[in-house]
Amino acid sequence: MDKILLPIEYLEEYKHLVGALGENIKTVEVHGISDVQKSILTVLLSKHFAKSVLLITHNDILARKIYEDISNFDPSAAVLLPSWEMVFHKIDARSNEISIKRLKALNSIITKKRVILCASVEALLNRLPKPYIFRTKCLKIKVGDKMPVEDFLAYFSQTGYERVDMIEGCGQFSIRGGIIDFYGPINDNPVRIELFDDEIDSIRYFDLETQRSITKLDMVELFPMREMLLKHEDF
Repeated sequence: MDKILLPIEYLEEYKHLVGALGENIKTVEVHGISDVQKSILTVLLSKHFAKSVLLITHNDILARKIYEDISNFDPSAAVLLPSWEMVFHKIDARSNEISIKRLKALNSIITKKRVILCASVEALLNRLPKPYIFRTKCLKIKVGDKMPVEDFLAYFSQTGYERVDMIEGCGQFSIRGGIIDFYGPINDNPVRIELFDDEIDSIRYFDLETQRSITKLDMVELFPMREMLLKHEDF
C-alpha cells in the first residue's frame, strides 16, 4: 500500500493542503477527487498529523464504501458507525446486530489512539455519552481479582444486559451460584467466570452450543450493552 500512498505525499497540491491544515485554518476545501482518492487522502492526513478523523457521508451505503476503501489502506484505524435500522412493524424494535456493531465502534473510539470513523448523518443523530462515561463502565478483570456476585449482577443490570437461565446470544448474562456467564459486544465468544468465594478463580471462553470451555483467559473486559448509560442530568 505504501507504493500507492507515498507518491501522493510529493504532490504540490498535497503539500499545500498539509500546510493549510498545519496553520489551523478552520475551513479547507478540496475539489475534484473521487471517493477512493478521498479515502487515500484521509489516511495520509490522519497518519501525518497522528490524529483521528471523522468522515460524515449522506447515507450508510457511502459510509460503508469509504470504510472498506480505508480498510484497504489503514485497517487498524478504520471504524464504521452504522445507523439504526428502521423497523416499521414495531416502532421500538431495533436490530441487535446493529447495536453490537455500534458498540464495537464506540469501543474502538475510546481504546485506540487514532481512528478514522466513517458514519452517515443519520448514524450521528443519536445522542451519545461523553467518552469518559464509557471508560468508567469498561472494566478489566483478571484471575485473582476480588469481585462478589452482587457486583457482577449490578454491573450487568445497569449496562443493558438481559438476565437469562442459559446464554443464547450476545447481550445476555446468567448467574448460577459462583458461576457467571456473559456475552458482551466486544467478546469473541461468551465468557464463563468461576468464583471461589469473592475471588475470580478462572475465566474462560465457552462454546455457545455445547456450553463447553474453549480457551482459558487471564483477563477479560466487561463492556456495556447499550449506548446511553446515564440520565439526562448526568451529562
